[in-house]
Amino acid sequence: MVIIKSILYIYEADNKLIEGAVKDIALITGPSRYCKTAEFKEQYSKFDYICFVLSENKCSSQILEFIYNNIGWLKEKKTVLFYNAHDSKIHISLCIKEIHKLLDKNLIYEDCFYFDKDELKIKKFNNKPKEYGYKLMELKEHFIKYAADIRSIMEDDIKKYPKELLKNKVEEFLNLHSTCTLCTASNDMVIGTPIEYIYENGKIYIITEGGRKFINLLRNDNVSIAVYENYSGFANLEGLQLSGIATIIDYNDYEYDEIIKLKKLDPKNIKKLNMLMNVIKIDLYRATFLSADIKKEGYEAKQVMIF
Repeated sequence: MVIIKSILYIYEADNKLIEGAVKDIALITGPSRYCKTAEFKEQYSKFDYICFVLSENKCSSQILEFIYNNIGWLKEKKTVLFYNAHDSKIHISLCIKEIHKLLDKNLIYEDCFYFDKDELKIKKFNNKPKEYGYKLMELKEHFIKYAADIRSIMEDDIKKYPKELLKNKVEEFLNLHSTCTLCTASNDMVIGTPIEYIYENGKIYIITEGGRKFINLLRNDNVSIAVYENYSGFANLEGLQLSGIATIIDYNDYEYDEIIKLKKLDPKNIKKLNMLMNVIKIDLYRATFLSADIKKEGYEAKQVMIF
């Protein structure tokens, strides 16, 4: 079962940085594959999207030649471009114009980056490691943003399940389960906590004694939650990934008592315990639902719901 549409990256590069960037982008946008023009196989023409990465003058000519030789099936594909827009790369500009002529109706997204291999070499070998490092970080961040944009386009390019029906399915799934993995993060610490939850009206409530997860929550209130079935094959696949903002509810707040009651517990008895019981409220804003049942109804298996 293909969860989202697939993308093929076709590139030519005479340096490891660009080659590494293509590999990083493919990790984010997958299902994907990357190859150079000489490595292309006929079976790769089955990918839904084709992305061309142009970096150097000679490499751009090879990409353009590939497009000329494969224009028949490429005209049936959605196309993405990512190219080096450094001022000295005049030939790349000419190649981009020609690609627009050939594939303009298919082009759904394009972006550029600024990469001067000679400038980087100068910074590296003239004892300017900080400037060199900053430039590499800037490039990598740009590549990641580009990949995230493509991923969003691919996720949106699906047959969408009706909103109300999707909401019903998501809430039904949450109410059928009671245990999740709560993921929190701050600085270089990431924690995934298996924990019991209660769901009601777009909110997740967690009652807990405390622990290391609160180090992260006090620093960063953004959380992710996973609720899922045991894997028994693609035909029965079902799982939910949630994003939300966490709030630690004060022990003396009226809301604290109301949340305890949702668990069918008496707040007075809970407050008599020797140790404090803490309440986390998570306001959900996004749910990504993966469902084989939705796929069987003729829709994409992966659906996104905004609360």
